[in-house]
Amino acid sequence: MIKHNPYRFTIYILVLFAHLVSAVNFIGPSPVLPIVVEELTISSSYAGLYVSSMTLAVTLASIPMTILSNRFGLSRFYLAGWIIIGVGAITVFVDQFEWLLLIRTIQGLGAAIILPTSASVVMQWAPEKEIPIINTVNLAAFTVAMGAGLILGAPVAESLSWKLLLSFEGSLGILGAFLWLLLYRSNSKKVDQKSSDQDILKQISVVFKDKITWLLSAAVVGPWAQFIALSTWLPTYYLMERGFDLGTAGFTTSIFTFAGLPATLFGGLLIARLDRRRPILIGAGSLLGLAGLMAVISTSLPLIYLFVFLAGFLQWVYEPAIFTVPMELRNSSPEKASAMWACMLTAGNASSFVAPVMVGLLFDITGNYLPGFILVFVMAYSLFVSSIFLPETAKKDNINSILPSKK
Repeated sequence: MIKHNPYRFTIYILVLFAHLVSAVNFIGPSPVLPIVVEELTISSSYAGLYVSSMTLAVTLASIPMTILSNRFGLSRFYLAGWIIIGVGAITVFVDQFEWLLLIRTIQGLGAAIILPTSASVVMQWAPEKEIPIINTVNLAAFTVAMGAGLILGAPVAESLSWKLLLSFEGSLGILGAFLWLLLYRSNSKKVDQKSSDQDILKQISVVFKDKITWLLSAAVVGPWAQFIALSTWLPTYYLMERGFDLGTAGFTTSIFTFAGLPATLFGGLLIARLDRRRPILIGAGSLLGLAGLMAVISTSLPLIYLFVFLAGFLQWVYEPAIFTVPMELRNSSPEKASAMWACMLTAGNASSFVAPVMVGLLFDITGNYLPGFILVFVMAYSLFVSSIFLPETAKKDNINSILPSKK
């Protein structure tokens, strides 16, 4: 049983800051993409690759990094993740596109350590009833940081430099490493005797074979593709197709991300009040793609604001529920929850990597953003389809004993 150690709030703040820094680095180039394209003289598809290269690294590295962190020590790997994200601080000194691409890819390796292993950190410290609250707060912070990046990115880039902006965001990783080294400690009353490598691999291998892991991973594929595609290309789309200036385009797109704050808080309230997960997932999944479509095809500014907000709200309202599910399984553990998060991050980020490149490539071919947008709107319904087959994980039902107990 987890003791209610007051030091857990320090750990919560460290994890919260990790989500903030990851978010601003993920969204970094999106609001300044037109400037990047012009200055580096690259195509739209290459610009999409630049944005999503960090996502590709998370896709490829989340599962391996989760296995290694459980094997060699959570604290050291988390610290390494912070330092690796901090590599972005050198962006201001780099001129070649290939090197800029490499920097963001390396940063993705840091995020691949920090994001999935945050589940282990939280489960080691948080009482069971606080886990949904912590997940909700972290997701809300993630959306606020992305929204702030979208709305402030263009003005900062125009007054200073987009490279200086990205360097500052990367340097936050160095600050995070310092704070982690100074403040983190393990919960000795919660952490059991160190498992053998074979025990850890056995626990994690069970998760990879679990049908719930596959359903959760499939559920996030479409929504994340839609979110990253719209976050990346809406500023440029509104600039070119609706005649917005760069600041207005960035502000309008920031509504899409800022909607995540009330959405995640409302989603957290729903899982507390309803004590249900599936209705939230199914409801959001049924409307998400349609809201995205309306945000793109609407021509009236008030309607654009409305549907951009609605698309962003639906994008985030289900996230507290879906990230709480792995922690609620009857035989879950920090290692298993971290592995399930890693699988979800791998699947979701794989589609997130492909989506901006795909939209940019289809634009290069057709001269129109709609074909790419429509494709990701259809993909968004993976949440609806997958959620139909997910079991309810509410504790009062507790029917989801599909993971075997540790022996």
